[in-house]
Amino acid sequence: MTISNIKSYFTKLTVIFAAICVLKIEIVVATIPTGPERWKSPCTAQTGDLSSIPIRPSFEIITDMMVQILEGRSYSADLQNKFAYNRIESRRLIAMLDSEPLEGYERVKELSEEDLETALYNVTKAHIDNYRILSIHLVFIEEMRFDEVYEQDSYTEDILKLENKLFGVLCLMNEDVSNSKVDIKHISRDAMDTDLRTPSTRMDRFIRDYVTVKETTKLLDNFIILYRAIKDHLSSSK
Repeated sequence: MTISNIKSYFTKLTVIFAAICVLKIEIVVATIPTGPERWKSPCTAQTGDLSSIPIRPSFEIITDMMVQILEGRSYSADLQNKFAYNRIESRRLIAMLDSEPLEGYERVKELSEEDLETALYNVTKAHIDNYRILSIHLVFIEEMRFDEVYEQDSYTEDILKLENKLFGVLCLMNEDVSNSKVDIKHISRDAMDTDLRTPSTRMDRFIRDYVTVKETTKLLDNFIILYRAIKDHLSSSK
């Protein structure tokens, strides 16, 4: 083999490698949703400009929130069951996913007495912390809905119902925080690791989506306890 042939060979390898890299980038881009990050302005589609709405007391806002949270929890649990029995199917794997943390996920922590006391003392801070956590869940749910095209949109309607209900919760949190003249620091789609957006296999995607919904159900369980306690506290303070 001549020097010229060797150079030609390596040139071809370089071109092939570059083409693979470009293709890989295009695949990643194609699997990431684009457009407005709705968790940054959750009230826009529902209520328009929040500044035009009369200021309501926290008790009234949180009463409305409880309705949204309870309905969202129902949607989330229903979707969790559908994913478990129609996609994961293995009882053993479901049990493992329910008990073991999955890489790339921050598990929802059990609500402590200290968490409740802190929330009762500073409702605005509780809203801000919960807004961030719920926004992260919505980043994952957005990707889940985006990827449902690979399954002929089998559960797109279910995901949208859950998604819209959770945006309703964010909107009410945003309303109460805005009344306190405090700004919310919003997250971006970068909150979700690229590797989780591009699972290696179909089953990996099913596992990702099951864990997403399972953790969302746990988060809403925490919200039910937390905001019920806040509501009772505000009621007794009247």
